Amino acid sequence: MWWLVALLAVTLGSSGARAQEPTADASASPVARQMATARAFALAHRYPAAIACYDSVLATDPRNLDAAGARAQVIAWSGRLAAADSIYRTLIAAGAGPDAEKGLAQVLAWEGRLTASETIYRAVVARDSMDTEAWTGLAQVLVWEGRPRPAARAVERGLAAHPDDGEARTQWLAIRPLVSGAIRPVIIGSGDSEHNTSLFAAVEADALAPWSGRLSATAQVRDAWRGLAHGTSTEGRLATTWGTAGDRLTLRAEGGVAYTDGVDGATRAVATLIGSAHAGARLGSAITVGVGGAVDAFDETAALIARGIRQSSVGADFDSFIGGEDGGRFDATGGYATVGGGARLDERIEGAVSIRSGPWHGLSLGAGAHGYGYLRPDSVDGYFTPASYLLAEGIGRWSSTNASGWIASVELGAGAQRIALFGAAPSVRPAERVQASAGYRVAPGTEFLLGGGYSRAASPVSANAASANDYSGYTLSASARIRIP
Repeated sequence: MWWLVALLAVTLGSSGARAQEPTADASASPVARQMATARAFALAHRYPAAIACYDSVLATDPRNLDAAGARAQVIAWSGRLAAADSIYRTLIAAGAGPDAEKGLAQVLAWEGRLTASETIYRAVVARDSMDTEAWTGLAQVLVWEGRPRPAARAVERGLAAHPDDGEARTQWLAIRPLVSGAIRPVIIGSGDSEHNTSLFAAVEADALAPWSGRLSATAQVRDAWRGLAHGTSTEGRLATTWGTAGDRLTLRAEGGVAYTDGVDGATRAVATLIGSAHAGARLGSAITVGVGGAVDAFDETAALIARGIRQSSVGADFDSFIGGEDGGRFDATGGYATVGGGARLDERIEGAVSIRSGPWHGLSLGAGAHGYGYLRPDSVDGYFTPASYLLAEGIGRWSSTNASGWIASVELGAGAQRIALFGAAPSVRPAERVQASAGYRVAPGTEFLLGGGYSRAASPVSANAASANDYSGYTLSASARIRIP
């Protein structure tokens, strides 16, 4: 747990001193100084102070529509969307013009009323095709509606009107990967305390589908060995996704073939149809639920490959935002799996839960637990079958937020694991892990990364109870995401 404390200390130390009170140009008029001060407060997320400044301006000049519109914007930023909606409608009736209309459209989008928001933005650009702010807002709404191609055309119209508009350029950089294809190569080397070693390589290519989703193709190979045991697993998959406006309903399906060929005392080659399907539904603005199933090769070690182990699973998941999409998150999953292909068939029940804070200067903190248990022991097929296994940990994660340039991330976990074997008293051991990556982001959608990790906790591929108690492993990786224009 000391890793989490150290990470927090480093982040706090690098965040600088507390922001000073905002200042305005002393030569400006009193109203201009108050407006500038209010804006500075708002950008510093000091919303009550900003609103108080705007109230002061309106007390002396009730018809100052600029101050009233800016006040409505800050109220929306503070999360009071219904109040901001009402104020914007009053301002529009008073003749405040397109700024108030765009403010209302933004609030409607945040409320999830995307069609109404799109209608207002389109009305604004129909009257003034040079309004880059309206084109940019329309593009964001179209993205949320799951329509990236029209979104790209909208932001292109905005940039054509004002090529130097910073917000439009940022929006274009964010949308461009959504309409472009991409290639994702990755190489991962791993080893563990049981002398298992493997090398994994994969290439995935994806592109925007004619419908509201994406298409992808993946080829991968894993070569694993331990002493005289050796195994190779090769897979090919095709996948597609589909979603409705605002991702209210999402579907994902994939299918392919896995071929495993291994030697561990005896030789065995197995070809298996693999695939998965998942459906998710968003309930309101904060909750997403889903169900799915999968059939996969269990191919992480040479022993598993040589025995042709495969697993089939079904499960459900729950995800909820805490304090909005920029806040924390709570996740929970649960499922049932069968493991077969070896000497005997086994069954497993599994679940996980986690909670984490929203990022602050790139740092988020949280806690999580996951566990599983088998219905019967299996000491011959090369994987760990406890009656129950539970790991609970505190988690700290920091990641850079650069849109381009050098990027990095680190995640630390520390806690304890409880192992209960069939016919034996449970034992509790410490557990810890670290994962880190560093690389360079050329632009959103194109980046190159090097990573690595170390963990000390029981693994599903532990060969027996003794190795599970003291199991540790490491990974080294190189990966890239290359956007195809």
